Amino acid sequence: MIVLTTALIALVATVAAILPLSRFADQLGLVDVPDGRKQHRGAVPVVGGIGIVVGASIAVVLSGQSWGVFWLGTSAYLLLLCGMIDDKFTIRVALRLLVQCMAALILLLGTGVELHSLGELWPGVDVTLGFVALPFTVFCIIGVINAVNMIDGLDGLSGSVMLMSFAGVAAILFGQGDAEFMVALSVSCALVGFLCFNARFYREQAKVFMGDAGSTVLGLLIAYLLISNSQGDKAVISPIGAAWILGVPLLDAATVIVKRAIMRQSVFSADRSHIHYLFLDAGYTVNSTVVRLAALQSIMVGIGFLISRSPAWESAGFWSFVGLVALSVVGSTWLSKRRLADSDKVPARAQN
Repeated sequence: MIVLTTALIALVATVAAILPLSRFADQLGLVDVPDGRKQHRGAVPVVGGIGIVVGASIAVVLSGQSWGVFWLGTSAYLLLLCGMIDDKFTIRVALRLLVQCMAALILLLGTGVELHSLGELWPGVDVTLGFVALPFTVFCIIGVINAVNMIDGLDGLSGSVMLMSFAGVAAILFGQGDAEFMVALSVSCALVGFLCFNARFYREQAKVFMGDAGSTVLGLLIAYLLISNSQGDKAVISPIGAAWILGVPLLDAATVIVKRAIMRQSVFSADRSHIHYLFLDAGYTVNSTVVRLAALQSIMVGIGFLISRSPAWESAGFWSFVGLVALSVVGSTWLSKRRLADSDKVPARAQN
């Protein structure tokens, strides 16, 4: 009964938070205005992430599990505040990374959770991290935070993709009844509430955006849940399975970073090499792109679930994921070079 009650509270509280926030978003300065890269019409409230965090928080507190995730909540609200400031003023990349590092350290030092093992990357070879566990875990959390932020590029995309990940974790943790299960469940249902405003459905564009305040917190939460439940004797998620559960955001981020390195571009440069833009450039609509990527994410989460249930598949799962990234890099790089070549062939307009 408490599971259903918590799920309903998270959904209703998220909707109830987004409605007034979107109404006063302009006064708060939390609106997204179209520019050269953003093609939506009019100023759109960037308050969806705040609604997700508030709705999930209320559900977790009312479930009686808030003290079990105190440090997770502290770190999440630090990122929420940073994201709100970034959504309002746009802060420098270095400062954002510093705050993300602080949030990760607060979380890890407060909980004692670290990424000690990467699993069997080769049959019979369990890769452990030893003294580099803490810095590597911080690096991974920051990486996941930014991977989730990168995928937030189309109406309904980040919400749908992350819903699959959190629902997958909730399914794996189901029956344990602990605080981390309640977090995964609450965030899943909060995302459903958010998608009521963000997914296009019958609309021409989203009524509310997630913003950095939401995407960064979602990245922190999913990273912690996967690390916490993939380490130690009581682990229920394989470290390799965790990579598959992250799915599309991790695949997209790895592809973009490697591709930009190959083409000697800045890792932080903005371009249309993300997986969702490749679908749009291929002629797919926003809705069809979201549906396809959400379906891909659900498949990858399912693979992660199976790997977690069958540890003997870890090494095969790792190299399969590496192969998928390599294939994605090759395709993305080829398309980018082709796009550049086609643009060079376009004759310059005659001057008047």
